[in-house]
Amino acid sequence: MLVGIDKDNMIQKYEEGQELIAGDVLFVYYDTDNHLSAKGMPHVRVSLAYEDLWNDAGWLREYLWDRRFARNNIFRDGIPMVIKRIVRDENGIKCFVAYPQPSSRKLEGGTEVCCNILGEKVCGQDCQGVILRAGGYMFLVEGNGILPGLSSQARSVVIRELSARGDSFWMRKSDTGWKPGLEDSYETTQVRVEMLFSVSEAEGILCMDCETLRPLWLPVKQACRALGAGIDHVYYVLCADSAHRLKATILEDGTISLLSAQNNLMNYYITQSGKQYRVIPRVLVKRDVDGTYVYLGRVYPYGDIIYLMSESQLDLKAGEPIPVDIVRKEEERIIAVPSGTQRRRINVSLWVAAAGRLCYVNNKMNFDKIEEYIPQRFNDYLEAVKKASQDSMDGLMDLPKASVSADLVYLYCLLTNPNMPKERKPMIYAAVNHCLKDWLGGPGVMLASGFDETICESQIEEFDFLPVVTVILLLNRINTNERSCKMLAVHMTRMLGLLCATSLHQEYLVSKWLLKKETKGMWNRLAGISFGGETADGLPNQYFDRTLTSRQWQQIVTTCQGLQTRRNCPSDLKLTADCLLYAVGADADYSDLYQNRELLCARMAAFGRGLKPGAGHKIAVEKLDNVSMKLMKNTFHRLVQKGCCPITLITDNVFPIGETEKLWAVDLCRSIAGSGTYKPKPFKA
Repeated sequence: MLVGIDKDNMIQKYEEGQELIAGDVLFVYYDTDNHLSAKGMPHVRVSLAYEDLWNDAGWLREYLWDRRFARNNIFRDGIPMVIKRIVRDENGIKCFVAYPQPSSRKLEGGTEVCCNILGEKVCGQDCQGVILRAGGYMFLVEGNGILPGLSSQARSVVIRELSARGDSFWMRKSDTGWKPGLEDSYETTQVRVEMLFSVSEAEGILCMDCETLRPLWLPVKQACRALGAGIDHVYYVLCADSAHRLKATILEDGTISLLSAQNNLMNYYITQSGKQYRVIPRVLVKRDVDGTYVYLGRVYPYGDIIYLMSESQLDLKAGEPIPVDIVRKEEERIIAVPSGTQRRRINVSLWVAAAGRLCYVNNKMNFDKIEEYIPQRFNDYLEAVKKASQDSMDGLMDLPKASVSADLVYLYCLLTNPNMPKERKPMIYAAVNHCLKDWLGGPGVMLASGFDETICESQIEEFDFLPVVTVILLLNRINTNERSCKMLAVHMTRMLGLLCATSLHQEYLVSKWLLKKETKGMWNRLAGISFGGETADGLPNQYFDRTLTSRQWQQIVTTCQGLQTRRNCPSDLKLTADCLLYAVGADADYSDLYQNRELLCARMAAFGRGLKPGAGHKIAVEKLDNVSMKLMKNTFHRLVQKGCCPITLITDNVFPIGETEKLWAVDLCRSIAGSGTYKPKPFKA
């Protein structure tokens, strides 16, 4: 049964055979061939009336006329149209229709209307505005005028959501067109807003100004200090305080920010790392591989949304604030932990921390298997030296291929071995050039930049002493780009000295305590401490290596400080205690280490300090002199001796290197490295 609406807006039954007259309303839609048709009247042909009859809806006629985009037309399924003229001929009935748009002349400036969003006027890939409807009046406004600050893609997602929900909001007519919201008697950037809904795909929350009722967009990064948090979780936390209206600041791009609101901004500036605050845990975001629970919480009362990390599960149902310690404070991210559970960093390499965890058995250090916990790469270096000695006797070159670092050690030993036939040297130099390119393109750039994360695409967690010394020696021997290579060798030597200066304590701990397996007499006091990765319950866990629980930290500090006060404490044990105190960040004086010439790091640190460039210079000297080269060669030979301490340098420190010097060194390193993809083939006699 067909029904229609008469001129009095009343529904009446449409009798079959009843004639259509001008003024009747048809429900017009696109058929399967993208032609305009009337619902329930397949025999009636439909065409659009002349533009003069469309009042202020000429844009709508243009939109409906273009059949190329009919498939995505928001009126594809139907729109009411008034019959303006009817033509009857041998082909049947043809109706010329137009949308019954009220005249905008009746809408004076300052007129405020309540609107619904129908959708976007999209022609191909081009969005030409947003279509709004207030009763029977439809009008087109620019998308950025309704929701400023969004990308076109994100705005389309929000517009579709608004259209599907049917939410309404106010628009007002001004001299320059339609503006969102009611008229505001004064201009301000500080507003109170209420949240409407979140849009995951657009990563934000649609809000409404409580005063002018205009829609405002809140991006997720401006809603919390928890970088990377999902909008659904953030929205949940904000909704937990639903009775509280949010204070926000309107930014220059038209979006709003909770973080820039005056009260939140003031609270952020007075927040200090290491201080205790109260936070309400609200929602569990994830559980890390180490078992840590990552929550979103809100600083009490009504503060920022931050990350709350706990090694034990928290009670979310209680909704009560708990005491926390701030462990990291940044503009985009604040991380807190429950009070008393903050972990401390221990300044040792990853493999040393892992060895400490594996050696700690039954609440005591057991060094019987310490050699098994030394990384295989140190054995690869020694095997490369041994293989080079044998191959040079046979006149061969066959790279170990364990790693590029081991290959470089092998090639240097071949070059410096007097038994290697001279006619083989050019081939060895060719292999050196290509292996150096591989090393300089990766670890070399990191070392040259002072391990600057903004420059290096990736980071190497463990950086060994021997490969760096080998590279410096080889840079001084090759003839390709000779001047550039020698200058880079000077810079690398300086950076090596800086690394050694921050790794003195680790060389001493490994050589004088772990590898010596000291457990007798007063040394037994150190055997009771644990510096490997542990959970809060004291269970070993590799994911926590290089961090200490508060119990571990206190145990190390108390034990070592106690040894320092004993008059009969051996000097080497006292120095070991000093190194441990330095590693955990406690007060300690380990300046005696710099004078200990038995330590390779101490000698190299002293040498590197002399290579600091003067003001306005990038390097101190053009090349290393003979005395410097002799020191580097002696260091190499000590490092490859059997039984030598395996030395890994600690890289996660801040190095005093100027920005100009850093960029120059990185460019030089990359220019020498090139692509660094060639793998040299072995040759045999």
